[in-house]
Amino acid sequence: MSNDHSSPRIQSVVVVGGGSAGLLAALTLKATARWLSVRIIRSTSLGVIGVGEATTPWFRRYLHDTLGIDQNEFYRQVRPLWKLGNRLEWGPADRTHFNYPFGESFIKSRYQSLSKSNAYFMLAEGIGPPSTFSFLMDSNRAPLLRDARGRIGMDTRYAYHIENKVFVEFLERIAVQRGITLDDEEVVEVAQNKQGIASLGLSNGSRVSADLYVDASGFRSRLLGEALSEPFVSFADSLYCDTALTGQWQRDEPIRSYTTSTTMDHGWCWRTEFEGHVNRGYVFSSQFCSEEEARAELKRLDPKITEPLHVIKFSTGRRANFWVNNVAAVGNAAGFVEPLESTGLQTIGETATRLANCLVDSDGCPTESMRRLANEQINRWWEDIRGFLAVHFKFNTRRNTAFWQQCREDTNLADAQPIVGFYKESGPSGLYYQMMPKGAIFGYAGYLALLIGQRVPTRYQSQISKNELCLWKTAIDENRQRVEQALTNEEALQLIHRPDWRWH
Repeated sequence: MSNDHSSPRIQSVVVVGGGSAGLLAALTLKATARWLSVRIIRSTSLGVIGVGEATTPWFRRYLHDTLGIDQNEFYRQVRPLWKLGNRLEWGPADRTHFNYPFGESFIKSRYQSLSKSNAYFMLAEGIGPPSTFSFLMDSNRAPLLRDARGRIGMDTRYAYHIENKVFVEFLERIAVQRGITLDDEEVVEVAQNKQGIASLGLSNGSRVSADLYVDASGFRSRLLGEALSEPFVSFADSLYCDTALTGQWQRDEPIRSYTTSTTMDHGWCWRTEFEGHVNRGYVFSSQFCSEEEARAELKRLDPKITEPLHVIKFSTGRRANFWVNNVAAVGNAAGFVEPLESTGLQTIGETATRLANCLVDSDGCPTESMRRLANEQINRWWEDIRGFLAVHFKFNTRRNTAFWQQCREDTNLADAQPIVGFYKESGPSGLYYQMMPKGAIFGYAGYLALLIGQRVPTRYQSQISKNELCLWKTAIDENRQRVEQALTNEEALQLIHRPDWRWH
């Protein structure tokens, strides 16, 4: 059965920009819409932003299932570290941290013999999720656990820490193997027509054209922002930080199985883990802090950090639409939020997947209604991330500097406002979970981990008996004991990098 379309079939794609955004977009299109001819235009002289990438569990599944990247090959060449969740040195100052572990179903689930979901007991205890992953995080252990017979199995709900430069080099090799053309040139001219982009002039004097252009040019947004003038929707009233200062040091300490987020005077610091080194980044607001002050504060936190420290300027927000005419943007060309919950690579993958699915479902001739729905869906993703991150800033009471005072007083919760309002009135009721938008990135379980972990006030008063609390603590002790059978991160790395190890 043929499909009658007014526009010609999309058969060729030019991706402007390499890096993880351009390469993942190209690989997604090639893997999903297999008839496409895909070409990447990028300049190696521009280099790669060398910060470590922390990811979500969704991204690991996307990498190996959607893109079909072999796990053995990936571990052998990229050498990622697993990430079991986020440790937040955040919220009330009377404790060191709380955890936001993956495997979030723990929060909404209910142990046998208990009348309420686990979230109610977390609220009563005032703690983060005491799940298996949380205990693994606190003991610096890997998701490789021994059973009663001594056999080792892996809990696969984890995410990755990935060294960006190595990851990009790996993706380039995969792209070439799969028939994607990589050109080492710069775009010096953009010619337009009524369809959007007509052709691109390159630094070697040649011109290229395609049926569809993917803008992966980073913050510059060369095609969508500069050429097509798609408006930028700012998130500055929810997320005040606009600068990142990054550095690293050689590892001389045990490997942590999580990303650390640390409250600072004028923003926050991330810490990502790699075998040979540790990566740190201070994300701060230039309205409250100079680059020199941020540098000094970062070095007080981690004196081992080595020069040079790299400065990244950014604006938080999104383009009004990621897909306009014959241009679709991915990564920073489409939008950017802080890396506080490690959503960057997932957003690239989600955007590229939506684009590829539209091409497949329309036999290469996407309709206006498809484009509109894709834009609406990706916009909801951006707004979902914005609201969730805003909750981090609105309710962090750890420090009382001018930056944090303004965050608590003025942060716009945006789409998170009704979720927070419901929690303040009703506590961790599972009813709101039923009302969450379908496909929300974090879900109500994610919000509960954050709201309970930061001790956001609620009028709900827990009605939990002493007997139930005793049963709860018994179940938690079982989780803690199970973790004692897990390998340390160092033991696990020795095992998985043996020549005879195979991922199944």
